[in-house]
Amino acid sequence: MTTPPADRDRTPGRHSGAAAAPPPVAPPPPAPEQRAAQRPPAPVRRIAAPPAAGTLTGRVRTARPAGAPVPAPAPSGPAPALTLDPASAYGARSAAPATAARPEAEWSATALAAGSAVGTATPAVEAERGTTAAEEARDQPAGEAAPEVRDRPPAPVPTRPRVPRRPWTLGGLHLVQVLVWELALVAVLAVHREPLPVLVPVATVAVLALLLTTVRLSGRWAWQVLAARLRFRGRRRRTDPPGTDPVAAADAVLGAVTRGGWIDVVRVDGVDAAVFDHAGGASVVVEASPATTHPFDDRVPVLPALGSLLPAPEDGGPQVTVQLLVQTVPAPGVLGPEDPAAVSYRELTGGSVPARRRSWIALQVQRPPVDTDEDDLRQALVNAVRRVQRQVRRAGLRGHLLSPEDARAGVLTLVGGAPDGTPPGGTRETWRAWHGGDLQHVTLHVARWPDLGDGDAARAWVDRLGEVPALTTTVSVAARRTGDELDLEGTVRLVLPPGDDARAAVTALVEQARALGGTVRRLDGEHAAGVAATLPLGGFLR
Repeated sequence: MTTPPADRDRTPGRHSGAAAAPPPVAPPPPAPEQRAAQRPPAPVRRIAAPPAAGTLTGRVRTARPAGAPVPAPAPSGPAPALTLDPASAYGARSAAPATAARPEAEWSATALAAGSAVGTATPAVEAERGTTAAEEARDQPAGEAAPEVRDRPPAPVPTRPRVPRRPWTLGGLHLVQVLVWELALVAVLAVHREPLPVLVPVATVAVLALLLTTVRLSGRWAWQVLAARLRFRGRRRRTDPPGTDPVAAADAVLGAVTRGGWIDVVRVDGVDAAVFDHAGGASVVVEASPATTHPFDDRVPVLPALGSLLPAPEDGGPQVTVQLLVQTVPAPGVLGPEDPAAVSYRELTGGSVPARRRSWIALQVQRPPVDTDEDDLRQALVNAVRRVQRQVRRAGLRGHLLSPEDARAGVLTLVGGAPDGTPPGGTRETWRAWHGGDLQHVTLHVARWPDLGDGDAARAWVDRLGEVPALTTTVSVAARRTGDELDLEGTVRLVLPPGDDARAAVTALVEQARALGGTVRRLDGEHAAGVAATLPLGGFLR
């Protein structure tokens, strides 16, 4: 009788007489579906999505040897996003964090031009400094070490144009003021033991010197006001009516405010354009207007940014400046706030629609201190004008070159001349205004710029200043490159009826500027220079 396999002795070295049973057969492998069902769930690993365009991750990017496995990106917190705002009116463009606005590389155009106030806009850095360097590191040959590149957000860019420190000044004080204080102190100490006939004159002179260098009048030091008074008394302040010849009359008026200016002609692509020649340079004017007058076309044309209109600086080349002029005829004009026509217009338009607004872009090539070929200056001016015309057309505007006839007619309007043949009058400068014909012109310069971090602020600066009750308001801004920075200067000119008290209009303008965060100062004693700063001469005339 055979023993069943289950009861056999399985002790090693012992066996029964029957043959040993074969080893047990392993069960067949499970099907793939069964293996997937029996496998324990693997831990879920979350892979961060690639950052969106314009997002700064803050991670270090290094080059990997060829063939190395790509490690999974480590999870990280959300990175600060960089918001890129589209260009808004007057060429304003901004690239700013979601919580703070930043300006464009060169300050967005549309503020003012002046005979004295100068602001500086620092160029903005690129949104991601490390992107280009990281791409170069990725393209390095296998095995070569690449420099470590770190993506970090750009440094904050000031959105308020700052007034640069003038030469020989420190903290708003001129070096001469400090020297005067020291000399006054030394003089008094030197004679304080002398008799009264010696002490009194020296002490009197010292006190007067201290008053002139420590007291401020209307935003200027007393010694600056005294110097302006002396210059005002020493120059010619009145000119006779220039006559009926428009060429001679326009040159006479222009020469009265620029001391030697005249209107010439240059040919640009077969078109005669007016050239405003003066001692500091020569300028050509491009009037920007909508490319279409279709009544149902509600698109708002955008002027290019001022900085983009300037050509790249060239070593040894002439200095090019660009000036934006915005002339506004407010509505209802100089009518009182309680006038029925004024009340009706405000109700219909909300008080924000002017009667007329025109814009000009003036390109100037400045004359260097040394003598240069006049043909070279004209060629540089023509090249700059062509470049601006292309940019204006790309912006959806029509760039019309100001003809010599239109330029002369515009200059003659300063002194009451009109296209209907009204003879122009003479000019007269007083301490408080500049008079041309029967009109008085009051000018103010920008002493402190508002925060112009976005296009709305820049547009509001021009629009609100143009709402001042006057016959016309001209707002101008001039820009030029100085190294890596952009110099700005600004001025406002109010044209008022004869005999009208300018204090109300000036007060309204000062309050408007203060409400927007800026400061304007009246150019008393220098209104002729202020008028020249608001003409299409290119700015930076001093």
